[in-house]
Amino acid sequence: MTMNKNTPEKRPQMRRKRRRSYGVPTALAAGLIALALFFGGLLGFLISNQTNGYRSQLETAQARIAELEGQLGTTSVDTGSDAGSDWNFETGAVDSFADFGDLADATASTDGESFWNSANQLEGMLTDTGESVVVAEFEGGEVTSDEVIEPYNSRIATIAFGFGDDSESTEETLQAVLEELVEEKVTYQHAEELGLTELTDEDIAAVTATAQELYDQQKNFNAASVDTSGMTAEEADAAVEAYMTQLGITLESLIETEEADYWREKLFGATVESVTATDEEIQAEYDALLADQTERFGQSSAEYEFAVSSGETIVYNLEGYRRVKQILLTFDDTDTAAQAQELTNQIAELNAETNFDQITALQEQLDALYTDLDAEAEAIIEQINSGADFETLMAQYNEDSGANYEPVRTQGYYVSANTTQYASDFVEASMMLEQPGQVSTPIHTVDGVHIILYVADVTPGEVSLEDAREAVTEDVLEEKRQTYYDEQVAQWVADANPQYYPDRMQ
Repeated sequence: MTMNKNTPEKRPQMRRKRRRSYGVPTALAAGLIALALFFGGLLGFLISNQTNGYRSQLETAQARIAELEGQLGTTSVDTGSDAGSDWNFETGAVDSFADFGDLADATASTDGESFWNSANQLEGMLTDTGESVVVAEFEGGEVTSDEVIEPYNSRIATIAFGFGDDSESTEETLQAVLEELVEEKVTYQHAEELGLTELTDEDIAAVTATAQELYDQQKNFNAASVDTSGMTAEEADAAVEAYMTQLGITLESLIETEEADYWREKLFGATVESVTATDEEIQAEYDALLADQTERFGQSSAEYEFAVSSGETIVYNLEGYRRVKQILLTFDDTDTAAQAQELTNQIAELNAETNFDQITALQEQLDALYTDLDAEAEAIIEQINSGADFETLMAQYNEDSGANYEPVRTQGYYVSANTTQYASDFVEASMMLEQPGQVSTPIHTVDGVHIILYVADVTPGEVSLEDAREAVTEDVLEEKRQTYYDEQVAQWVADANPQYYPDRMQ
């Protein structure tokens, strides 16, 4: 499902946006996410291939990666980088950076030659020579050259593909990586001293619950990539899990990752537990947020809708909005969904007056695709009319994965007559409902059949500080805690008297 001019879609969970964060068009955000996923997967492969890590998980992806590399070879990437130093280990076994500056002039006509060497590796990455030297040290610990390779390669690749600071020289990149590794080890020492690196039974339960939630979200996200035509619900679920296993995503791996990182969360909590927010700070945050949203939302309803859907604390609502929830029933197979999209497109391109007969014929074909979904929808509506709880039925039947994430899960979708981010049929049906609690008849879109519940009206204008206090307070605390924690970490590192030896990697 697509977000722009379509139905509510699945989306990654987002943190609350502070008042200083400005929204972007949702369609653009979706595009950036897709691009990031593409490059993120590719960079992960490149880096792991260079550092010889996680090869067993990558073997099943080799064919697809080769295809992506071929596509990338004809893609124009402009980094604007002027980097060009020669870095290597003393053995001389590391690739030269001499051609790294050529990335700035890469175009589609270069056929990717500026990016790849004869071994299909990104130019400028480090390889493991098997020899290790101390490249940084501090009171109680050290960083060795073999620890630098993976994070350094990751940063170089990120810059090369235009996702990092392309004004950063290779020397600056290396120094930054060394400092980050020292900071990591120093903070771990503090966590260890406080007894926070060992997980209690309560910690393990929390980690497992978080990992399970992430795994379920990944299943929802990846379900669209698996053809489950003709499968039972159990078979479809197993097929999606098998696909995720091929991608290296398992519940066990997520639990392992969460366990490995949980000490950070515990250290953060222990460090900032004394941080509080004053009434003056809360009032100032509220006033600034109200001024910002009044201006920003007044200029663009899309800004308002994005802010709401991304979880920003809202203290100013636009007029004409209501909250709706839905039960979405999707087509069982991708072929039927594609047919529905094609027929809808054909009908939209025809003139209603001059092509009436043709439109009628196409509409009959389109309606036939919804026969099974309509029958299921009518059965659900019968349950609603008999007193069944809509939320309960959502949990049982809804295939809208967007409803799995906050704030949609709790609040629903914000819709007005002027909303453009959802399908027009969905919007029109939502706005035709006359009063909260009313449920629509089955509504057709290219994504399937929708049963819409009119939840409530959104009160326009200012949200009082009294009503928004909890969320505004959390915004203030979030920023103060992070600032305080960053200051403490910087002090811990300074007290550890770190010494850096980047020249030892030459």
